[in-house]
Amino acid sequence: MSSSIKNWTRYLVEKGLLFEINRKVLHPLGLALAADVDYNNRTKIKLTHLYDAESDDGFLYDDETYKENKAIFDLYMKDEGQDKLDKRKKALGFIVQGEDENK
Repeated sequence: MSSSIKNWTRYLVEKGLLFEINRKVLHPLGLALAADVDYNNRTKIKLTHLYDAESDDGFLYDDETYKENKAIFDLYMKDEGQDKLDKRKKALGFIVQGEDENK
């Protein structure tokens, strides 16, 4: 059974998922999804822009931002994410629809 995550933007940012979506999907396509974080009130986080690099080579995180966000995402995967992937693999026989892991 699925449930709705009340503050889903905050969840994506704080679990490192927005970082990973940008890094693996959007940045290689020359796109970046940005969140506006109110650092005085962390409950106020919203997705604000989708940037297009147009003729540039795309987007890259600076080294410090990359390391910080990678650590956040890795912790999420350790604490929650890998279990979800394992359950999906067991239930469906795959993790990513349309990708054959036996190739």
